[in-house]
Amino acid sequence: MSSLLTPSRALLAETLRPAWQALAAGSLAAAATGAGRIAWDGGVIPDLGTWFALVGLAAPATATVLLPGVLGFAAVAPLRAWVAEGAWTGLRATGWRGRDLAAAWLVLGLGGGFVTALGVNVVEPAARTTARALVSRATVALVPGIRLRSGEVDLIQVGAGGTTLVSGRNWVAAAATSRVSQGVLSLNAGRAVILGGGEPAVVDFETFEQSFLDEGRTDLGSRFTPAVSAVAARSEAAGRDASYEWAIWWKRFLHPLAASLLPLAAGPLATRASGPAWLAALAVGWLLAVRLGDGLAIGWGAMASAALGPSYVAMAAAVSWATWRDR
Repeated sequence: MSSLLTPSRALLAETLRPAWQALAAGSLAAAATGAGRIAWDGGVIPDLGTWFALVGLAAPATATVLLPGVLGFAAVAPLRAWVAEGAWTGLRATGWRGRDLAAAWLVLGLGGGFVTALGVNVVEPAARTTARALVSRATVALVPGIRLRSGEVDLIQVGAGGTTLVSGRNWVAAAATSRVSQGVLSLNAGRAVILGGGEPAVVDFETFEQSFLDEGRTDLGSRFTPAVSAVAARSEAAGRDASYEWAIWWKRFLHPLAASLLPLAAGPLATRASGPAWLAALAVGWLLAVRLGDGLAIGWGAMASAALGPSYVAMAAAVSWATWRDR
C-alpha cells in the first residue's frame, strides 16, 4: 500500500506552493477589482481607513470563486511541471500510472472542500456583513456628477467640492458644502425650497441633516446559512415562491462538494498540450452551470438547480479520466 501511495505523496507534497501562489494571485486580483468597485460604485468614496479595510475584505468576500480556482491550479501545476521537465516520462517508464496520483487529488479535494465549506458558510458572509457595517459607519466623499438615491432622497454634487443639490418628496435644497458620515447627510450654508399645497417656502439654513445611504435589504450572499433558510421560510409563509432562496441554501452545501471533485477533474488535464485551455474551459463551464442553475431554480426546483454545478464537475471528472491515456 505504501508503494502505491508514494506517487501521490510526492505529488501532494508539491501542491502547497502552487496553492499559495494561486491564493495570493487571486487575493490580489480580488483586492484590485474591489478597490475599483469601491471607489466608484454608488458615487461615493469612503475615507482612507475604510477603503483599505474594504479592499482587505475583498478576497474573503469572494471565497465562492477564489477557493475553487486555487484548488484547480494546485491540482494541475505539479504534474504539469513534471511533464515540462521530462520527469513524468521517466516515472511512467518505471511503472507509474495516472491512477497512482488519484489519492493525492482525493486528499486535496477533501481538504479543499472543507475549506470551501468554511468559506461559503462562514468567512464569505462574515466578510460581506463586516463590509456593509463599515460602509454604514464610514465618512464618504461624493463623486461629482453622479446622481445618488436613498429612499426618497436624490443627491448630486456639481463639480469637485462644488454645490450639492438635494431633493426629497416635497423639498429641494442646494448647499455650499456637504458631508456624509455614519449614514447621515449634512448640508451646510444652503437654501431649501419647501413645496406644499400653497406658495413654496424658501428657507436659508446653516446646517441641515438627512438620513442617507441606508443599508437597505441584505442580499443573500451576506447572510449566514441559517438566515438564508429563515428568509426562504418567510417567503413561503407569505405565499411567494422560495425556490431561489432554497437553491442558495442548498448551494452552501453542494458547492463544497463540487470543489472537492475539482482536483479529480482538473488533474488529468496537466499532461495535455492544451491543458491550460481545457482548465479554463472547465472553470468557465462550472461558473455557467452555477448561473444557469440559479436561473432555473423556479422551474426545476431548489435542490435540482443547486446540484447543476456539482453534476457538471462530476461529469467533467468522468470524461477527464476516461479520455486520459496515462490513466
